[in-house]
Amino acid sequence: MRIIAGEYRGRQINAPDSSRPTLDRVRENLFNILGPSIRGARVLDLFGGSGALGIEAISRGATADICDIDSGAIKMIRANLSLLKATAGVYHIDYKRYLENTSNTYDYIFVDPPYESEYIVDILNIVKDRGLLNSGGVIVYEHSSDKKVNIDVEGYFVKDTRKYGHATLTFIKEDL
Repeated sequence: MRIIAGEYRGRQINAPDSSRPTLDRVRENLFNILGPSIRGARVLDLFGGSGALGIEAISRGATADICDIDSGAIKMIRANLSLLKATAGVYHIDYKRYLENTSNTYDYIFVDPPYESEYIVDILNIVKDRGLLNSGGVIVYEHSSDKKVNIDVEGYFVKDTRKYGHATLTFIKEDL
């Protein structure tokens, strides 16, 4: 797996066997959509896996927090950051405990849980209740293209959806 653009462009990172990393072309399209707004942004990579989404954001000038419950993933994230000499907040914690306890707010929250999970509504409710998404911020939810997603949470709307083979990115914003 490689970093697509920015300071670490072309550099290779590794993924733990336990993860399903976001494909290079999906990451490339995601960050092309986000464009220059990523520079200076504060990002949360909620289900870190390899840390690829957070590291790609860092490479493009963002600051990032990356969390994962899996100890193997956390070791891989730290190794990838060390390899690149990059820095990020790395948290070995369940997504729910992280969201319920962080005092940070974010411009972008990347939600890439295991495809069979049903966490998105819970995540949206916690983010809204705790005010974790900055004004104008976006939650990017990666899920299986086979899965019908129902984002029926008061205060949010789906801004855009992009399908890339088996993966779909759903861009969610707060109703202001």
